[in-house]
Amino acid sequence: MAHTHTYIHTYIYTHTHTYLHTQTYAEFTKEEILVVIEKFDPGKAPGEDGLNSEILLKIFKPFPTFLTGIYNECLKKGYFPKQWKHSIIIPIVKPGKEGST
Repeated sequence: MAHTHTYIHTYIYTHTHTYLHTQTYAEFTKEEILVVIEKFDPGKAPGEDGLNSEILLKIFKPFPTFLTGIYNECLKKGYFPKQWKHSIIIPIVKPGKEGST
């Protein structure tokens, strides 16, 4: 079944330097998923789903096929959980910079 690339699919391929030059569906590989997870900033707080880069790596290393399968199923169905799309941004103002934007 042919699918056009979704934004996230294109994003992941461009960030792994392996852009797919076709309009047909191609599954993510374990290597692509690992490259993206390893590029996540470990200093970032987890999202609404509670997962940060450290947790994702701990899941991926023993279960690469399982985690890659989850992403591929999301891609096939064109559905990504709402928790993956939400973020809360909390600005932290440096001392002495309270009035600046």
